Amino acid sequence: MAQNTKLLDVIVDEKQHLRLSLAENVEVRRMRHSEYLYVCIVSLFNFGRMFPGDVKTATKAVTEAEIDDPLMIYMHDTPDARDTRFNRWINRFRYALGMHQWVLRNMGLVVDNGHALVCNQPAPEADKRSKFDQLLDKLFRLADKALVAVGQTKQQRRRLAEAHATLDRFVEEMLGADAPKMRAVNSLVTAEAFRRRGYGGALVDAITHMADAEGRSTYLLSSNPINTEFYNAHGFFSLAEVLIGENDPTWEKPPISIPLVRLCVVPFKDCLLIGVF
Repeated sequence: MAQNTKLLDVIVDEKQHLRLSLAENVEVRRMRHSEYLYVCIVSLFNFGRMFPGDVKTATKAVTEAEIDDPLMIYMHDTPDARDTRFNRWINRFRYALGMHQWVLRNMGLVVDNGHALVCNQPAPEADKRSKFDQLLDKLFRLADKALVAVGQTKQQRRRLAEAHATLDRFVEEMLGADAPKMRAVNSLVTAEAFRRRGYGGALVDAITHMADAEGRSTYLLSSNPINTEFYNAHGFFSLAEVLIGENDPTWEKPPISIPLVRLCVVPFKDCLLIGVF
């Protein structure tokens, strides 16, 4: 007989805002310590899917965040870098274009109209795109490729390609056949002036709750070591790390360490015992 338990399930209502409902008679996969905070944040703030009106604010948040992000610094800080108004505009336009793709495919989640955001992409095996969606994705990729060619230097393009290839290979090696079955937390950003309000935590928990409802696990790649404690607090632990820039003779700083972080799938007390936190 099914257990008479309850699972906090995130659903999107007709107004496209995330709400919480209680689903009866389902088995609880995992109940994490962050759920109470998540419920409070969702109920208090303007939290939901990304709309076109959120893109400008979200683009500004991402542009500001990349200034202190080690991986973004590596990809931009090349000997041939051109820090001109035109190049900065191209960079912002790329971000805005990508977010409009999120809007069209209903993949963006925001808090406070874009002051915090995350890409809510389905697990690859569950990403059933229509032919129209596939065409849109192809057009967006072509546009992004053209913007990179115009707005970035030769060495910046090389580092961008190197980073993408290294991280893709790293995920495949570490997760193997599980990768297409998992949800990923991508492009999590909170504007500096709006941090420490629980925005980022609400977005992370939204995705992990969706993964729970689908019977999936969640992972992410963390490009900034200052976020380690934050992810630990939300149940994630590091599986391994990869170094970016280690073999680049034009990069004179230490290589960038990118850990692959996975949601803890064992009881919280066991995570403590194995040194996750």
